Amino acid sequence: MEKNGGTILPGYKPASEVKRKGNNVKLTEEHSQNLDAFIEKHPTCIVKDATESLCETFQGLTINESTVYRHITEKLEFTLTRTQARFWFKKNMVRPVARSKKGETAEVDVEAEGTNLSILGCMSAYGLIALSQQVPKSSRKKQKPPLGTKRALPHETNSSHFVLFVEEIVSVLNKIGLKNMYIVMDNASIHKTPEVLKAIRDSGHYALFLPLYSPMLNPIEEC
Repeated sequence: MEKNGGTILPGYKPASEVKRKGNNVKLTEEHSQNLDAFIEKHPTCIVKDATESLCETFQGLTINESTVYRHITEKLEFTLTRTQARFWFKKNMVRPVARSKKGETAEVDVEAEGTNLSILGCMSAYGLIALSQQVPKSSRKKQKPPLGTKRALPHETNSSHFVLFVEEIVSVLNKIGLKNMYIVMDNASIHKTPEVLKAIRDSGHYALFLPLYSPMLNPIEEC
């Protein structure tokens, strides 16, 4: 029994007498340089990758991931930073976060073989209004589409392509009976051309632009 009336279980030891378990291996300067070079080359790697690479390079080294993680974040001062922004897509997508030194921007090299896909979307409280995908350039000889075929957005979106998308939005709004709607957009230059503004105005709707650097106000950014 303890003085305060509590019960001491058999085998109990005070915390001060308990030896801490874990990996006591200390990484040398050579280990640090190897880790630093590996992460600089592979900024999107996870701690497991870095640990396995280190153990493969230094045969006989046994170390756990938590020790490597502490070394990466405390000694080498690498932090996780988001690398992708907005809604640009590649077929060879990379991890959306990467490691970089504190105060520096994370840069990731993406293989050039992937096809860029650009999506134009319009959503509202009533649901998705319109969605269009940019069609990459094809090496094949272009053929004239049959009469009545819906036009696809060509590669490299510009204001004329966006006008086509606005016309599609207006068509849907008219079909479902939505009048005098505000079409909210960010401040991209292709959104503010006279042709785009005229297409919106002539349809009986209104263009409304978000403040600069305010993606948090645009719900479609999270789609």
